[in-house]
Amino acid sequence: MQVLPFMLAAALIEAPLPIYYTSEAQKGIEDNWPHISHRRDGPCAIDVTGNGLFFRISMSGFAPGEIGEFHLANGDMKPVRYRFKSDGEGEFSKIYIPFRQHRFHGVVSVNARSSYCSVSASFPWEAATVRVH
Repeated sequence: MQVLPFMLAAALIEAPLPIYYTSEAQKGIEDNWPHISHRRDGPCAIDVTGNGLFFRISMSGFAPGEIGEFHLANGDMKPVRYRFKSDGEGEFSKIYIPFRQHRFHGVVSVNARSSYCSVSASFPWEAATVRVH
């Protein structure tokens, strides 16, 4: 039996892999994923669920349609920073696949803020392996 580290072609350059999807597409996908992290600050909250390979980062409590800033850091990689727009319910979410070349574990830190909200959380990750029989 040979054990190979799980790798994605896009991750070979240590790029974060954020994935956007619609609420219809997510139904049923993460239903059984355990909660990894939860933080609340007043009406604002951040929840992280995951299956060990994919992590869903969900933020709530923003004003509907509000523009905010999202920051994600994973060890010594260049942090991901961009603007987002919350949906009509004041929520924003994304899937993140942590990967760093020649690293097999780490801690991801996320922060989202706007004029109405500011929430942050962190969670550990570990590289998955693919077993070839």
